[in-house]
Amino acid sequence: MLQGMKDVLPDIDGIFEVYGTSAFVCPFCDGWELRDRQISVIAPNDVDLHFVKMISGWTKHLSLLTRGSLFLSADQRVELQRHGITVYEEQIKRIESLQGYVNQITLSSARSVECEGIFFTPTLMQSTDIPEQLGCVLSVNGPVMKINTDPMGRTNVPGVYSAGDASGVPFQLISAASSGATTAAAIQLDMLDAEWSKV
Repeated sequence: MLQGMKDVLPDIDGIFEVYGTSAFVCPFCDGWELRDRQISVIAPNDVDLHFVKMISGWTKHLSLLTRGSLFLSADQRVELQRHGITVYEEQIKRIESLQGYVNQITLSSARSVECEGIFFTPTLMQSTDIPEQLGCVLSVNGPVMKINTDPMGRTNVPGVYSAGDASGVPFQLISAASSGATTAAAIQLDMLDAEWSKV
């Protein structure tokens, strides 16, 4: 199964309009285009906080929006302040944009945060329920639901294999292609083994 994953966007008014144009999920894929611009990182938990550090390589104009979550420790606050990152812990009311390009984020207090780009972590779901219908074991790791496989792409169901994003490899095209090649080799070896055993 090579069906890939589906991004489930956070429940924020206006995010759909900017997703893929000025709001992104991968700094490695889209950070260069937003270099030296005002970027807001939406991170409602510790897991997503790493985005701030990753994006600081592209721009020093960063703000962190926690969507009302108060997860930051005193040490994290000091570190963010030392790097000049403004933290907003209010709920997000709306992302304001024009033709897909964000220009500000309005908070629940009616304050606004000027920005030209957004990074966030979506929830990643299987794009189909076929793995579940076949009886494949799935696991959830943070915002990711993946098909459990061995290192060669074999699932718990004999004759069913998975590769790429669906099985949790790094979510990049080259990684998915590599995973697919490994799984293809496993399929071929298993077919040959089955044929060999018939004699």
